[in-house]
Amino acid sequence: KVFQAWSGYVRQKHGRILSLIEKVRNETLIRSFFQRLHLVVQKARETENQAFAWHEQQLMRRVLSGWSTHVTSLLIWDWKLEDVARAHREDVLKRRVLSAWITIPSLMREERERERRRELLREKLRDLVPDFSPPQLREGIC
Repeated sequence: KVFQAWSGYVRQKHGRILSLIEKVRNETLIRSFFQRLHLVVQKARETENQAFAWHEQQLMRRVLSGWSTHVTSLLIWDWKLEDVARAHREDVLKRRVLSAWITIPSLMREERERERRRELLREKLRDLVPDFSPPQLREGIC
C-alpha cells in the first residue's frame, strides 16, 4: 500500500512535472512563434516601405522627365518662332530697302524738277518785282 501510494504520488508529481514542462514548452513555442511573426511582419513593412519609396522615386522621375521634355519642346518652339520672326524681319527690311532703292531715282528727279521750278519762279519774281533795297544816304544831304 505504501508503495502504491508512493507510486501514485510519483505519477502525480511526474504528471504535474510533465504538464508544467508541456506548459513551458507551449509558452516557449508561442513566444518563439510570435517573435518570428513579429520579425516577418517587420520585414514585410520594411519591404513595403522600400517598394513605396522606389515607386515614389520612379513616379517623380517620370514626372520630372515629362516636364523636362515639355519645357525643352517649348524652348525649341520659341527658338523656331524667333527664327521665323527674324527671317520675316529681314525679308521686310530687304523689301523696304529694295523699294527705296527703286524709288530713289524718281524721287530725285521729282526733287530736281521742283528745285528747277523754284529757280524759275525766283527768276520771274526778280524780273517782275523791283529791287526794294533801302536808299543810300548821301553825305551832303544832312
